[in-house]
Amino acid sequence: MSRQSQTSERNAYSVDEFCHRVSISRASFYRLAKAGKIRLVRIGGRTVVPAAEIARLLGAKAPL
Repeated sequence: MSRQSQTSERNAYSVDEFCHRVSISRASFYRLAKAGKIRLVRIGGRTVVPAAEIARLLGAKAPL
């Protein structure tokens, strides 16, 4: 399997990667997270966002 196909099948994204993929700022990300609109997962000392959150947020009919 090529390296590119391995990286496209991710289960979680860092905060910066998530912001880039959904085109929001870090400030917007943390505002949404504080409001409980983005699910976060702590793994060790890292905070990551499950990949399913991208599909859920981008598929949402109501505005964030």
